[in-house]
Amino acid sequence: MQTRWVIPPQSSVPLLLRYRAQAVGTVQQKFTFEMVGVGSERPAEIKCSARAAEPSISKDYRNVFHRKVRSRHPLKTSRTFVISRGTFEFGPLLVGRTRCARLPPLRSHAPPLTRPWKHAEQA
Repeated sequence: MQTRWVIPPQSSVPLLLRYRAQAVGTVQQKFTFEMVGVGSERPAEIKCSARAAEPSISKDYRNVFHRKVRSRHPLKTSRTFVISRGTFEFGPLLVGRTRCARLPPLRSHAPPLTRPWKHAEQA
C-alpha cells in the first residue's frame, strides 16, 4: 500500500472514499494530510460527510402511475389513477363471472397464417 503521494503543482488526484453504514444517520469525518516541501509542514484537511437512510417508496403519483386522469365516472374508469379522488381504480369487479366471460372475444376477422415460401416452391 502506498502511503506517500507526489502530486505536481497545480494538479489534482481523484480520491475515492467508500462508506458502509452501521446505522441510519449522518456521519462527518475529517481526513488529514501532511504537505511536505511547501516551506513548512502543515496539515491539509478534507471534510467529508455521508448520510445513510432506509429505502423509501415515492408517493408522488406522477412517478408511480402511468395512466392518470383528473376525474372520471368510477364505472367507466379501469386501471387508472384518479387524481381528484387520490385513488387507483381497478375497474369493474369480476366476482361471479366464469373465466370465459372475463376473456375478450376472439377476433374472427384475422387473416389466416400463410407461408410465403410455400407459394414460391409450388410455382
